[in-house]
Amino acid sequence: MRFPMRDPEILKANEEIVRKFSRVEADLLLCREAGELFERLILGIEEAFDVPFVWLSLLRRPETGILRKILAKSDILRDRINNIARRLFSKSSRTAQTRSSRPGTSEPTTV
Repeated sequence: MRFPMRDPEILKANEEIVRKFSRVEADLLLCREAGELFERLILGIEEAFDVPFVWLSLLRRPETGILRKILAKSDILRDRINNIARRLFSKSSRTAQTRSSRPGTSEPTTV
């Protein structure tokens, strides 16, 4: 029996993912303010993983107000921010949790 985590192809792919995240992480260490951090994070993920569009969802709450204002000033982030009402997020989270296991088993499913 061959264990998936010992498969050389999977190990190689995982190592490449780690390298990509490490490059993104190293770039984040250079940031001096929140807007710059999120700009570099989003653009870094797009570039490193060849993802065409990355966005950020924040809950519309008093605690996130200052961050949402900072990020809204960025030309890069302005169209990449979703401000979500807490009730909508809570509803979608409950739906995802309900679907996270197959009935009668403990096996996770893709949500």
